[in-house]
Amino acid sequence: MTLEELSELNKLTWENLSSRKHNILKAFALSLKPSDEVMLHGYNEYVYTDKSTGRRDWASRIKFRQTGNGEIQITEYQSYLSPIAKL
Repeated sequence: MTLEELSELNKLTWENLSSRKHNILKAFALSLKPSDEVMLHGYNEYVYTDKSTGRRDWASRIKFRQTGNGEIQITEYQSYLSPIAKL
């Protein structure tokens, strides 16, 4: 996926949305020793342009790396979404 395609996809995720709030419930290291990978579990709360609301559970796997100047960067990010539920 190109940067332009990713940008267009991001714009589409806001179609019909007034707001979106990310809530992290749990974070897990993927190793008992220091690790560059974590898993997150949480949910998003949505307010749509028609004022209805919704919630979607998600999990994410994130991999990091440290640059030569000590900056931490995300190198991989995967999200797993549940079906959306309108409240």
